[in-house]
Amino acid sequence: MTSFLVILCLNLFAQTKEHLPAKVGMDGKVTGQIDNYFNKLVDENRIGGSVILMSKNGKVFHLKSYGWSDKEAVIPMTTNSIFNIASMTKTFVNISIMILKGQGLLSLDDPISKYIPEIGSMKVGIEYYDSLTNQNQLKLVDANKPITIRHLLSHTSGFMSGWLYKGLIADQYNATAKNNYSNLKDLVLAHSKIPLGHQPGTEWKYDFSTNVLAYLIEILSKKPLEDFFKEKILTPLKMNDTGYNLSEENITRVAKNYYVKNGQLIQSDWSGLADRVSLFTGTGGMWSTAEDYFKLCQMMLNKGEFNGVKILDSKSIDELSAAVEIGKDGNLFSWLPGYGFGLGFALRVDNDKSNFSGSEGELCWFGVHNTAFWIDRKEEIVGIELTHFPPDNLYQFSKDLRNIVYSSLKER
Repeated sequence: MTSFLVILCLNLFAQTKEHLPAKVGMDGKVTGQIDNYFNKLVDENRIGGSVILMSKNGKVFHLKSYGWSDKEAVIPMTTNSIFNIASMTKTFVNISIMILKGQGLLSLDDPISKYIPEIGSMKVGIEYYDSLTNQNQLKLVDANKPITIRHLLSHTSGFMSGWLYKGLIADQYNATAKNNYSNLKDLVLAHSKIPLGHQPGTEWKYDFSTNVLAYLIEILSKKPLEDFFKEKILTPLKMNDTGYNLSEENITRVAKNYYVKNGQLIQSDWSGLADRVSLFTGTGGMWSTAEDYFKLCQMMLNKGEFNGVKILDSKSIDELSAAVEIGKDGNLFSWLPGYGFGLGFALRVDNDKSNFSGSEGELCWFGVHNTAFWIDRKEEIVGIELTHFPPDNLYQFSKDLRNIVYSSLKER
């Protein structure tokens, strides 16, 4: 009798979940289609496992886990499995800058040297080939304008990351990154001695700008970055499973990282876990779950509020999610056509150029371990895909998920 009741309850739950998509304007088959796709990825050993969360109109219509958190130990993935979100950490920095702006502590067009004087004396490096030495050399010139907070948010400051680029400046980044840093100040000031990769505001070079912003947050708030995030974002939104440091209990919920070699799925030695983190970088390093990160995304979709808690005013959210700073023609990224970049996020500017489904005005970003999110303000859709796996064909999993979801919209 007990078994019958358990099965009955499970069936009723499944029916409720199955009918939920129809209540938010989705074809009821969408859940099964997502299941089929991600179960196939697991069965074909293309991933170890994944967690997918989809919502529309503020209602989650799909939250499921697939595959294994630890295949070798036969530990299944669960919807509260924890992932290293890597560059999706940057979202917290972007939001925090707007919080400080709302408090009147900064303007986006302020020169960053107003707060970090050492950055005001940086040079721009121009690489050229020297025929006398048969080697590339760097010519240093003055920056033709100050680096602003807006430049840093849009990754057009001239700061960059060595592992993403090639050349003499990238080499200096790689060499400097090998040093151990105990705090953001030392990290940023060490990298401020390297020439900028281009004149401020002229090109898009990714990543390190967010560390400069993270240091700025610490300067203005007089708090470690982790504490500011907890006070202003994590605690108010009840994002209890998100942060730089995991409890011993939460460490057991971390999904293992996998990669494919010679057609075989192999568990990576990398775990991302270490002793307690004291250097809170803005570029990455945080851990989260699908449900936690959904709260952050839905807050943005709700114009700064979630479950009665106000994080930002609607004007700040509009500015954060709508201002295309570079790539307005949709040609900024070869791997993400149809998108430009705004204040910390990729922004969809041209549906015709994009190679996967979405709406103009949608914002998104990704993490290097194959985590992704997007916020579609037109359709009121939030999508979160978490997987610990090197990006497969440039985030193909996320693209395929989008195609399934948008083809299931009842009215387009």
